[in-house]
Amino acid sequence: MQHEQFLDVLRFFLRMPLNATPVLEHFAGMPNARFYDFGGSERFVYVPATRENAVLLVAHADICEGGETEIPTELSEDGDIIRNADPEGILGADDRAGCAIVSILAEKLLLGHGVLITDGEEKVGDGATALLSRCGAVAAELRARYQFMIEFDQYKGRWYTCYDAGADEFREYVSKKIGEYSKAEFRHGGFESFTDICVLATDICGVNLSVGFYDEHTYDEYMNKSDWLDTLDVAVKWLSESDFPKFHASPAYRAFMRGVQYFEDKDKEAAVVEFTEAIRLKPDYALAYNSRGEVYHRLARDEDALRDHCEAVRFDPENYYYLLDRGCAYRTNRQYDLALRDYDEAQRIKPEKLEHINMIRRFCFSSRGEECLLIEKDYDKAIENYTEALRLEPGYVCGYTWRGEAYHRKGDYENAVRDFTEAINRGGLDSYYHGWRGDSYRAWGQLDKAKEDFETVLRLDPENKKAREALREMAERE
Repeated sequence: MQHEQFLDVLRFFLRMPLNATPVLEHFAGMPNARFYDFGGSERFVYVPATRENAVLLVAHADICEGGETEIPTELSEDGDIIRNADPEGILGADDRAGCAIVSILAEKLLLGHGVLITDGEEKVGDGATALLSRCGAVAAELRARYQFMIEFDQYKGRWYTCYDAGADEFREYVSKKIGEYSKAEFRHGGFESFTDICVLATDICGVNLSVGFYDEHTYDEYMNKSDWLDTLDVAVKWLSESDFPKFHASPAYRAFMRGVQYFEDKDKEAAVVEFTEAIRLKPDYALAYNSRGEVYHRLARDEDALRDHCEAVRFDPENYYYLLDRGCAYRTNRQYDLALRDYDEAQRIKPEKLEHINMIRRFCFSSRGEECLLIEKDYDKAIENYTEALRLEPGYVCGYTWRGEAYHRKGDYENAVRDFTEAINRGGLDSYYHGWRGDSYRAWGQLDKAKEDFETVLRLDPENKKAREALREMAERE
């Protein structure tokens, strides 16, 4: 087949309605395919290899949540670029582009390798997790039958990533093969991302190859056809070989994956044991430190959690996610300035994540404001922190109520009323908001308005004793 025919396969998958079912049903139509559906996104299609000495080819059928449609996608092409013709629709190339490559290798070129198409990858591996936890026979077959896994789901072009799902000798092998078959230089990176092989590669190694999509999960998403063809050319040449060595995951990674499974099963203490074993086997294992830190946090061992998150950042200081997790650990340990410093570093690494980082910053200022208000009784400092939280998220209703409480305790009833009014305007009818504003109106001496608020409280919550008592006292003083 020529490149233009390959591109027609890509267009076929990109035009599919933006939900997982049409893609899964397509692969379920292959000879000997097995379709497993446990409900929701816990679904996958497995097509066993027809050759000995085989590789498992992996892609996922789902797209990001919120972008699903039931109608075919109209494409817009401009030279090397493919987009959704609808400017308010995502393209869904993550991971239709990978599914197209798997289809070419398995259905068009008939290379005989195994195929696994999952659902729920965007939900942190629902389909892959269901395979391991619900289909022990299939999981055992994958471990025994395949030499390693190749997933086609990496963003950008000319990239490949083994995450921790590959031993050092496997990474060297992948680098050699890509260098042998590629006309362009491929880079190794993208460690902080996730794909199904992070779940599946519990025993055999795996690599994720880029498939040419950019700005995924946004309306700006696009495909670069040349980048996609580069990966396809490498895959065709590599997977046409007759003999593939078997690569087992490292002992440290196997211990790590056991820890992940225990964590998902809610056995936190067993997860700690396995993550600790992974660290013993690989002392610079940043991901294991970060994961154990998360478990310690769930166990309310906050100092241990912070120590582990610090180790994760020490071994991988440019990891956006580790910086955010350490920042949250600093916040939990009430070290707010250090938390904000980590959020600044995370923003430097991924400036496009500013909106998400600002939401986390808001949590930090809000937590510090609450501490100043309730513990330190420093109302000016509380107001300062809640004001910064509201600057970052103007729609943060609780920020207005807590800042209003700080103003009230300071004796600044006018500003307290202003903030409680803003909370009411933004948050709707709520007995708490009206009760707090009624208290401020009453302390300010505006008794008619206080009475209106307390009456509103009783209309919303007839059993509210505090409002009833306030009205009684006010009536006695008239």
